Amino acid sequence: MCKRSTLNKVDIERFVYIDYAENVDTIKSFSGYVFTLISIVVCWKSNLQSMVTLFTIQAKYITLTKGVKEAMWLKGMIGKMDIV
Repeated sequence: MCKRSTLNKVDIERFVYIDYAENVDTIKSFSGYVFTLISIVVCWKSNLQSMVTLFTIQAKYITLTKGVKEAMWLKGMIGKMDIV
C-alpha cells in the first residue's frame, strides 16, 4: 500500500507491506514500512510481528497502526525542525 501526503508543499510517501503468516516455523506475519521525503528514504522498518494473528485483517491492522504512529512522529519531528 502506498500513500502520498504533502507537508508544506513537500511530498512524503509511505509504503506499507504485510505478508500474512510468512514464517512457517512460528506462523508470524512479516511487516514493514518505508517513508520517503523528496524521494529520499528517511525512515524504514522491517520485521516479524511479535504475536501470531488468526486472520489477515488482524495482521494488516497491526502493521497499519505501527505505520500511522511512525508517520505521526515523523510529521511532528519534521515540523519542529522546520526543514520543509
